[in-house]
Amino acid sequence: MKEDELKQNIKIFAARKGVSPNIVRVIPKSELEFGKVYEGECRNADEARWGDGKFVYERYKFGHRYEELINHFEDDDGYDVFVPMEVKERIKIFLAGTIDDGHSNDWQGELLAATKDLQKEVEFYNPRRYDFPEHPKKEDVVKQIRWEQEHLDKADFILMVLLEGSKSPISLLELGLYAHDQNKIAVCCPESFYRYTNVEETCRKYGLYLTNRTDTQHLVTVIEWLINYNYGKKVR
Repeated sequence: MKEDELKQNIKIFAARKGVSPNIVRVIPKSELEFGKVYEGECRNADEARWGDGKFVYERYKFGHRYEELINHFEDDDGYDVFVPMEVKERIKIFLAGTIDDGHSNDWQGELLAATKDLQKEVEFYNPRRYDFPEHPKKEDVVKQIRWEQEHLDKADFILMVLLEGSKSPISLLELGLYAHDQNKIAVCCPESFYRYTNVEETCRKYGLYLTNRTDTQHLVTVIEWLINYNYGKKVR
């Protein structure tokens, strides 16, 4: 991309954001992080997700939506390129709850499939590991525990789903750890759960949101409630 074209993209971006072009910095390819969404400029979009060496963006044409690949401006091949200038911060939600060593219903995977439209605005932390060793070594377990601890802390919200027939001891531990923050956690637990009364009384004491439904459609509704109601509280 020629220098004058790059400067023009910066001016357009700055005008859209209401800032001076002098404080806008383009992000070089070497600093991009896989999976993150970036705001910037190209012919057909103002944001794109960095993938495997290319950006992916949504394009609308004749009433249809589809994804297209586009190069970073450093890889200008004569076609349209994307100029990233800012990381788009997404709301972060941790999908806590029943896994049962991978033997439970994969409610996390079903929920992620049902929320694709939300994933431009929401980054989901999914602790379920589809490639976790059947007989893990201690270092595998420690790595997973530390990942979960880090991302539970980083998350704006925790969606806690406790499934019928499960014991979910780690999830109950996490519920106790984060119950003090009523604007961070929502709990979905059927009355048939073997420790339902404990869960119910914990939610009552700390003012946590509690619902008895765990079906995917209702979980999507809970996520929308977290975003629209509680996120407003957090950013005030």
